[in-house]
Amino acid sequence: MLMRDSKGISEEQLNEYRSSFNHFDKDRQGLDPEQLKSCLISIGYNIRPGKEGDQDMNRILSVLDPNRMGRIPFDAFLDFITRETGDADTAEQMIESFRVLSGGKSYITAEEIRRELPADQAEYCIKKMKHFQASNAPPGSYNYVSFSRSLYNQ
Repeated sequence: MLMRDSKGISEEQLNEYRSSFNHFDKDRQGLDPEQLKSCLISIGYNIRPGKEGDQDMNRILSVLDPNRMGRIPFDAFLDFITRETGDADTAEQMIESFRVLSGGKSYITAEEIRRELPADQAEYCIKKMKHFQASNAPPGSYNYVSFSRSLYNQ
């Protein structure tokens, strides 16, 4: 019950996620990358085919398994899927998403934006984002914080 309340998901959703996770976690040591992909697809998460799908999985694994230990525990899976399936309805949630995409930096590059977002969204962001103004930022860096706050009129 505590997990349900803190994640903001229904008991039915929690049971669906746990059931799917357990189905693919045959050895009960967490999901390996292939099991994770199968599990995500089984709950309706969109993984694109081909190289784009490989990029999707690399992005997901960089969030779920940044140290590349090879196994994803249920709590990390649940955190990820509830974030991904929830609405990004605040500037802070959007800022956190950009922070993850940028590898934790306070700015994001055009290359990172284009690599991580669909082409139309990437070009929109690059067009609308202000350049990041700091002496330590490389040329072509963008300010995702001001962009996110402007989208939410904050």
